[in-house]
Amino acid sequence: MSKINKILYKFAYYMFTVSNIEIDDNNRNKNFIFSPFSIHNLLSIIFNGAKGETNEKLKIILSDNCTKNIDCDIVNKDNYVVVNSLINEMKNSNIKLITDNFLFIRKDLSLNEQFINNIMKFYKINFMKFDLDKIQEFLNTINESIAVSTNNLIPNLLSKISPNTNLILVNTLYFKGLWDQKFDRNETKIENFFTGKKMIDVEMMHKKCKFNYYENEKFKACKLNFNGKKFSLTIFLPKEGVNINEVELSMTDSNVFNSLFNKNTERIVNLHLPKFKISLKNNLHEFLKAINLKNLASGDASDLSNMLVKGNLDAVKFEQKAVIEVNEEGTEAAAATSMIGTFMLLPEEHVEMNVNRSFCFSLDYQKDKCTSIPLFMGTINNPIN
Repeated sequence: MSKINKILYKFAYYMFTVSNIEIDDNNRNKNFIFSPFSIHNLLSIIFNGAKGETNEKLKIILSDNCTKNIDCDIVNKDNYVVVNSLINEMKNSNIKLITDNFLFIRKDLSLNEQFINNIMKFYKINFMKFDLDKIQEFLNTINESIAVSTNNLIPNLLSKISPNTNLILVNTLYFKGLWDQKFDRNETKIENFFTGKKMIDVEMMHKKCKFNYYENEKFKACKLNFNGKKFSLTIFLPKEGVNINEVELSMTDSNVFNSLFNKNTERIVNLHLPKFKISLKNNLHEFLKAINLKNLASGDASDLSNMLVKGNLDAVKFEQKAVIEVNEEGTEAAAATSMIGTFMLLPEEHVEMNVNRSFCFSLDYQKDKCTSIPLFMGTINNPIN
């Protein structure tokens, strides 16, 4: 596994673990989805404009604590290679994948030349200036741009813009893939799904065929490939009596994915999987604090002065909207991440995997036999919510 892929893998699962720890009891039984890839991309852009302690904290996060020889040039080039690898893979398959970056800045402000050169070169930024006197027009322009980039899965990223807004950075990620082995719609039936102490009716899809399959004392995991087999959706189902949180915390084990991506783990699986479509808006401030980016999350303590010719920039709002739909044909997902600144081996017989209770998922890009990059991750407690 290359260094950048290892960093992206560890970042994704660390973030997934931290995010679930941060969820309070009131939201514990709700659905959860986010895109670690999109967040990493946005933080990499911000790294180019950070100075002082903000720069040092980002360096640790973006380099997996290997800060000795890490600088913006290395981070930028590594991200450029990964994104281009994803785009090239898409060209050779029936996968549709789009990632865009947007920078909206107040018309009377000037960006640091090195900052703008770096982000234009490595991140292909869509750059626009705005006039706060035409705030509604500007808001419409932003939301329309994000809607196009996400195939209208995220039509309204922002509901309003503060008059104090100086700059808005957005990364988008859109994915659409058809299953390598589609589910038969005629086999989809209304069945029970257990969410907490309640039982609800869901549309349950059925497929009995060979899947990459892994099982341990806590959970079963099944990998569903998309066309081309470079992208996949992995379902993690807790065993009876095991709490979903235990599964979430154990998903960071790379041995699980090494097993799932090994052809020797193919088994005939009788899979029951509910159709689901969920969307979620995540405030990323608590996550940033949890990964030791407290100064970036607190706004006035951040140093983003390398973005502008004059003055500093307060990062006051970090959010992500994420959407995913899974059905008989395949999966469609999108995310938009924004920063708003103001100044086990098994017997050969088939196995049963009935996903009729809370489960986790990870939508991944398999670069090679040893490399998996999570694009979207989440937990489903209620498929019809």
